[in-house]
Amino acid sequence: MLACEAQDTSLETNIVESRTITVGTGLSFRYAGGFRIQSGTFGSSRSGFSTGPIGIGTDGIWIAGHSHHFSVAKFDVPELKISNEVKDLPIARNTKPYVKISPAKWDKTRMIAGLYDDGEKLFVTTTEYYDADGNNKRDIAIVNRDNSQLGFFSARDNARSAGWMGEIPQGWQARLGGTHFLGHASNFPINLRLSLGPSLYVWDGTPTNAARAKALMVFPQPHSLGSFGREPGAANPLFNQLSYVATAFIVGNDYVAVGRTGGLRTGIGYKVKQDNGKTCNGHCPYGADDWDNYYWKFAIDEILDANNPHDARPYEYGPLTLETGGALITGAAYKDRTLYLATSGDWHQSKFESNPVIFVHKIVDANF
Repeated sequence: MLACEAQDTSLETNIVESRTITVGTGLSFRYAGGFRIQSGTFGSSRSGFSTGPIGIGTDGIWIAGHSHHFSVAKFDVPELKISNEVKDLPIARNTKPYVKISPAKWDKTRMIAGLYDDGEKLFVTTTEYYDADGNNKRDIAIVNRDNSQLGFFSARDNARSAGWMGEIPQGWQARLGGTHFLGHASNFPINLRLSLGPSLYVWDGTPTNAARAKALMVFPQPHSLGSFGREPGAANPLFNQLSYVATAFIVGNDYVAVGRTGGLRTGIGYKVKQDNGKTCNGHCPYGADDWDNYYWKFAIDEILDANNPHDARPYEYGPLTLETGGALITGAAYKDRTLYLATSGDWHQSKFESNPVIFVHKIVDANF
């Protein structure tokens, strides 16, 4: 899948007042407000056209920089604000300039897939963008507080697992068999090497032990979660070629994935002319606006009870109505019962490139 086919995610906002928003059955969030990431070049990269991944630390938010720069930076988190206009949202100031993930020669061939701050170090999951032979084993880099780096470390099954990362809630650690989890989906090209649906891997100990992770849920070919390739008419609403998972997290008894999907109303073509007259570069919906923010909820018990790691199915999935100002999700992170959704919707700081906007939602009810 070519995740970047969702090009225009900068729709003008319609941000409502704080309200409770339900995600399927029994899970509700309160929209707490948003903020923008400061525009400009800081160190080795810039915030404009960020590749999407974000991570939450104890003293700020990590952002992946421009897609050609293979860099990460940290920004503060200002006081949240609810506004009907993106231009009125506060700006998160840069506190740690962008630093390249070594070696620099990989700038244009590798991508950042996920960011996880454990309170001491930043763990950066990475992938080779177009790994046609599927031989990449360099999955996790570590950035220390002094910007020194360690790595690369391998993750089990490589690109099928090396995306989002998190700590397993205490109440689930014994049952799942580990302290940490990671997962990924078909967010980059070459489906053969990817999980065609959100994966779940667990391991015990530090993230450097991810090579020993156990696959609890993964969807390699030919065991995809949904349908892939061209789908004229209407695409599979379960999962399809345009589905993108920004992050997943454990809450209550569920493993919840959030991201976006496309083609549900007009179908999916390949290098076709869309209804706006433009020809896309890869897979895309026939209707240029046929995109939805989306969620998938899996019951952890069903994942554990499945005969095979590819047998589990989400018990709920559908359009995600959490606040994003009408823009598509480009990245997400979850920490302390708070979900941060990133979009590329800020064209007010620069007329030449969009900058990330972060929308913050707090869990108010998890009826499990």
